[in-house]
Amino acid sequence: MRKLILLVTFLGFGSFLAPATAHAVYPPGAPIVTVDNSSPAPGAKITLTAQGFCPGSIVNFSIGGIAVGSATADANGKASFPTTAPGTAGTYVVVASSSAGGACTLSAQSSINVAASVPATGANSQAPLMAGAIAVLSGGLLVAVASYRRRRPRTVTA
Repeated sequence: MRKLILLVTFLGFGSFLAPATAHAVYPPGAPIVTVDNSSPAPGAKITLTAQGFCPGSIVNFSIGGIAVGSATADANGKASFPTTAPGTAGTYVVVASSSAGGACTLSAQSSINVAASVPATGANSQAPLMAGAIAVLSGGLLVAVASYRRRRPRTVTA
């Protein structure tokens, strides 16, 4: 009877360990790569994030076919890399890849649209607003002084 209880306990405990070992060998899901800002300005700071890669594998990132850096995937298969967007406006393909071998040779791609800088148009409206504010305050001060002078009793000296 003891042997049967020991066998059932061992098999039950072993079934909890099996998924953990299988997870370490195989990637957690289909790999994806995302960008924290899909429409950055030229030269803006962005963060590339890859998910679904094998834990501990080195993930290489590229933008528009140019390697920008690499990061190591954590225990959940996630790797992040801060970089800057290309300096020229346009649409660029973002690729995250890992060549760890076997089931861990993975690749994912996405795209970013680097927005063109919008030039400033129109005149500086701050100066006229400041002049108007000063005129209103001065007018208010003049009205207050005139009101005070009217209410003040006048004394006549002979």
